[in-house]
Amino acid sequence: CCHAHTLMLRFRSKSLPLLWRVSREKIRISSSLNSTSATNGVGTHDHIANEWWSDTGSFVPLHTMNRLRVPLIKQSLLESIPHNDQATRHRADKPLLGYTVLDVGCGGGILSEPVARLGAQVTGIDIGQTSIAVAKSHSKLDDNIKDNVKYKCTTVEELNSRDGPKFDCVVASEVVEHVPVANQRSFIINCCKLAKHSVVVTTVNRTAAAYWLAIVAAEKVFGIVPWGTHDHSMLVPPELLQDMLQEGGVTMRRLHGMCLNPVTMQWRWTDNTAINYAIQAVKFPANDSQQ
Repeated sequence: CCHAHTLMLRFRSKSLPLLWRVSREKIRISSSLNSTSATNGVGTHDHIANEWWSDTGSFVPLHTMNRLRVPLIKQSLLESIPHNDQATRHRADKPLLGYTVLDVGCGGGILSEPVARLGAQVTGIDIGQTSIAVAKSHSKLDDNIKDNVKYKCTTVEELNSRDGPKFDCVVASEVVEHVPVANQRSFIINCCKLAKHSVVVTTVNRTAAAYWLAIVAAEKVFGIVPWGTHDHSMLVPPELLQDMLQEGGVTMRRLHGMCLNPVTMQWRWTDNTAINYAIQAVKFPANDSQQ
């Protein structure tokens, strides 16, 4: 399995409080995304919303994950838009100029902002009111993005029910593994319905490695994360997620493994998808059937 998770068992004791907070925040963020999400943590997340943009706070690994997520979103957009559209939209300094992105579960905007800096019109949604307030406030500090990023306290279901605009790319990062199993498929389908061209999802695999490292070792043995942070039955294998995406009208283009070094808090791509992974998917052409 991914050696970054093996390192987790050996890292220095002073790193334990940070990783406990990181895992707690992952649950909090994911549970605040939409009405199909688990509700544990929704009532307690606002008290550390001031840490969203801290260089040393609980969200450092989520910031460093952008090193992988932002290029993946960029690649997904540039590859999925028809060539004639892409030729008119592409700019060297703003490669995503003219594209629209939905960041599901945006929190304080730590993924929305760097995507907006590439020129995209970004909409971030979250049901955490304080986090949305933080995101709105922080975006106003940068004149380069304040006009092309907006935040709403809403859900993917509500967006679909309004029959509003669709987005070139819909991103759901670290979400679906915290949605109750009975609702995971509908959550993914709702994300797909809001996408015009592509969907990007990152999540945790349902494997023995994930059980022993992410649940038994991290929660029950070392106390790195609280008991009950992950439910192995709610983790989503890539083949199951691919099936959900297929039902939503998109098909997988790429599958990447993701590894976090728990000492440096840096992420890297890997061929190993036993723990964390990302899927880049594209919308079916209008004349294709979903056989």
